[in-house]
Amino acid sequence: VDVNQHGGDLPLYLDLQPNHSFRDIATDLSRLDQAFLIRVLTKTELGIQVLPSGYDDLSTGRLSPDCVEATLRLLQASFDYVILDCGHVLDLTTKKALELATLILVTSTLMVPVVHRTKRILELLRGSGFPAEKIRLVMNRFLSAEQDVLKETEEILKQKAFWLLPNDYPSASQAVNSGKPL
Repeated sequence: VDVNQHGGDLPLYLDLQPNHSFRDIATDLSRLDQAFLIRVLTKTELGIQVLPSGYDDLSTGRLSPDCVEATLRLLQASFDYVILDCGHVLDLTTKKALELATLILVTSTLMVPVVHRTKRILELLRGSGFPAEKIRLVMNRFLSAEQDVLKETEEILKQKAFWLLPNDYPSASQAVNSGKPL
């Protein structure tokens, strides 16, 4: 589910041309039921059901917290797993989505500007009352030679890395450009 209202690009990553999106639900929330929800989802070749945000024009988002809550509750009742892409803006709508999440994965790299932004995001999450055990740190593009930098970064962020994704730029680039996940 792409909750990113400020340029959601999930369809690009999955090579999709969706006919419907979250925008369809937001237009008339009273229509939301199981049947309508299934109609607005787009199925990938891998069988994954996707709900794009529909807000890819970088304009101000229009998803209300109530719309997100109703949609996510229905998705949680319908699927074993619901994965959200919330982008990097922590507004009221995103906070509502994160409140409903079982686990929050914050993705970062070891680059100084990214670590700085990640620190701010983690502080905002903690300051907003999200329990520490719900927040997990995922390090992307990790090189095994960067163990010392990783330790230092974990200290700065006051958060141990939950998962390390290896740096495989050629494969990742090909996956993004082809719309075929690794």
